[in-house]
Amino acid sequence: MRVRAHGGDFGEELHDGNFICDGLVFPDRTPSPGLLEYKKVIEPVRITDAGSGAFTIENRHDFTDLTGLALRWTYEIDGVAHGGGELTCPGLTAGSSEVIALPALDLADQPGEAWWTVSAVLADDTAWAPAGHEIAWGQWPAPATAHARSPMSDWPTP
Repeated sequence: MRVRAHGGDFGEELHDGNFICDGLVFPDRTPSPGLLEYKKVIEPVRITDAGSGAFTIENRHDFTDLTGLALRWTYEIDGVAHGGGELTCPGLTAGSSEVIALPALDLADQPGEAWWTVSAVLADDTAWAPAGHEIAWGQWPAPATAHARSPMSDWPTP
């Protein structure tokens, strides 16, 4: 039987308690939520809402361009995908940014909470990850006029 033991599990009087268990990866090598948060904080590409049906992509690399990436988008209403596809990723040089238009969708009559998500993924296999590996992502709510929720009853609202 295999057991993962930590400070104090061996009967020693002087130890660091569970100090060694506060990392980004659990003892069984599964990622903690903190690791996913860390990935988001240090992502080398920033994707943000630019308003008016567009987003800004920013290359945060010091030397590398974005030619090895592809962009994927999804449009969700209440967690259900109502559209998705790929966009051409510009080969932005290090430190530069560009505004890219999102596809026009005719979903104004769909009630619910709507969100855009855009991901930058590897376009091809590399030595360290397969094609499709997510490098960065951005998510923001769609404008309220495009997804107003219907009233829950026929009663007049105050």
